[in-house]
Amino acid sequence: MKYKTMIVVASLAVVAGNHVLAAGGVSANTELNKGKEAIVEAVAEQVEATAIEVVLERGAEVFDLCSGCHGDQAEGSEDLGAPKLAGQHGWYLSRQLNNFRAEIRGAHDDDEYGSIMQPMVADLEDQEIKDVVVYIGTLDANFVPEDD
Repeated sequence: MKYKTMIVVASLAVVAGNHVLAAGGVSANTELNKGKEAIVEAVAEQVEATAIEVVLERGAEVFDLCSGCHGDQAEGSEDLGAPKLAGQHGWYLSRQLNNFRAEIRGAHDDDEYGSIMQPMVADLEDQEIKDVVVYIGTLDANFVPEDD
């Protein structure tokens, strides 16, 4: 969690804690000092859980574009020349997506599949790349599609 977000979360937790304690007729100055850390931790955990859900939702939205070639579970498609993404290291996926976006990969005339990837990622923002990489990291690397 970023520093500014932590400060906001902590401030909200303290304010919320004061209101809760005051509503219960407890002196906020005495009791809040005892429970302040627990309140801040509980709110921070909720914010972090919500942030993870948001990242995964956004990552899934971006991955919808990828799934047409790479499969719903990122299992890849030999027929389409789309490699398996599930199970790859996040740093590697991020680097490759950034390389396609920067036209480092896919620029050579012989790189047929790379030239397909470039326009697919050209408009992705940095955060979208991070989100889709996190989402792909949640997919089952051992998934094997059933034969039709």
